[in-house]
Amino acid sequence: MKFEGKETAIYWIAGNIGDVTDYHHNNLTYGGNKMALTAVQQNLVSAMQASAEEILSLKGVMEAIVAMYASEGMTAITDEDLQIYDPFAHITVNELTAAKNAYNDLKTALGGYVGGEAAYKLMRIVGKVPK
Repeated sequence: MKFEGKETAIYWIAGNIGDVTDYHHNNLTYGGNKMALTAVQQNLVSAMQASAEEILSLKGVMEAIVAMYASEGMTAITDEDLQIYDPFAHITVNELTAAKNAYNDLKTALGGYVGGEAAYKLMRIVGKVPK
C-alpha cells in the first residue's frame, strides 16, 4: 500500500480503527477523542504523577512529625540539648519550632482527601491510594 503523504496515511489508519471526525497537525480526533500526546506532554503528565505521589507520601510524614512534636516532649528541649549532637549543633529551638510550624502549614494547605482539597486533586492523578 502506497501513501501520498502523512495526512493520507493517518486518514487511512484512523479510518481502519474508527470514525475520523477531524485532523489538525499532530492531533488526530476520532469518535470525539484526541489521540497522541507529544513526548513532552507525556513526560509532563508522568512528572506530575510522580511528584503528586511523593507529595502525598510526605503528607503522611508531616502529619506524624506535627503529632509527635508535642507527644515526644520536643517543646522541652533547649538549644544546649541540640548542640550536644553534631548534626543538630547549628539548629536552635526557635528554628526547630519554626520548621515544625512550617510542616503544619504545609499539611494544612494540602488538606484532606475530599473533593476540592489539594490532596484530593493530587490523589486523582496518581490513581491509587497514597502510602
